[in-house]
Amino acid sequence: MTLLHMIILAMEVSFSETLQVISLRSLLYFVIFFIVVASYLIASYKDPGIIRSLKLIKNSPAHTNGPLSIDKFPVTEPGKPIDTNSKRSDQPKELEDENSGPISTSAFGQSPIVDSEDEQEPPGRVSISNTPQQEASSIYIETRFCTKCTIEIPMRAKHCRYCDVCISFYDHHCPWMNNCVGERNRFNFWWYLFFECILLDWSFYISINCIQESSTFIAWLESNYLQLLALILIGFFSLMVSFLLFFHTYLIFSNKTTWEHLSRDKISYLKEWPKKFGSPFSKGLFKNVQYFCCKPLPKDYTVWSMPSKIPKE
Repeated sequence: MTLLHMIILAMEVSFSETLQVISLRSLLYFVIFFIVVASYLIASYKDPGIIRSLKLIKNSPAHTNGPLSIDKFPVTEPGKPIDTNSKRSDQPKELEDENSGPISTSAFGQSPIVDSEDEQEPPGRVSISNTPQQEASSIYIETRFCTKCTIEIPMRAKHCRYCDVCISFYDHHCPWMNNCVGERNRFNFWWYLFFECILLDWSFYISINCIQESSTFIAWLESNYLQLLALILIGFFSLMVSFLLFFHTYLIFSNKTTWEHLSRDKISYLKEWPKKFGSPFSKGLFKNVQYFCCKPLPKDYTVWSMPSKIPKE
């Protein structure tokens, strides 16, 4: 992808006399170019949110104001911290792996179940409430067991078959970056798309203005075939990146991920949630954007919860 950027830059500089001289416009173009390359490299090489911890999330306190960070869990009882290092023997008998189906803890050492995109019903969720009367504030804290990484993973995390790791707040695996987009680099990924879109649109505009007039069509083709090739190449990537930018902006507004949007009917915690209510994790447009832009990254990963009551259609 970096090589493609260099090719586009070389073509634009060779076409445009404006970029061949030092001016405010040419300097701005090169600044945006280097911002694009830098943001691409950051998104490509930054840890997307690999879950390495063996912590088991359980007995978590109820909350209704947003996700929790695993490194900032409050206590369940005064002076008693949450147990996040439970032994495997303390875990429920049946554990759910979203990639491999339900397994038993006694099946360790045996061959894992064949990889599948279809989720089966989740294991027993932990329902917590402040008081027995406050049923409306009850939430579900669901974890699943990944047979490939042999770790507990929270909701919205998924095992990537290409990277062979579990990613928190998994969005998708990007082949152009050879990396996943997840909790820790989705912010960088969006800004990469934003500046890439500006660069490609500007390059497309430069290519159009560099087309020369000729007396005949054959002469016109001979004079402009490189510009036409650049227009086709840049136009294609401009449309693709623009679509991705608008799509990921929509995902930010609705607090969803690409995986949740495309595989909603296969994800255990979304199967029964009515589509007309959008994402069960959404807190409204403003708070969703605020969460994306301003929330500090957790030390480990974020634990998400959803209401225990499914709204009626």
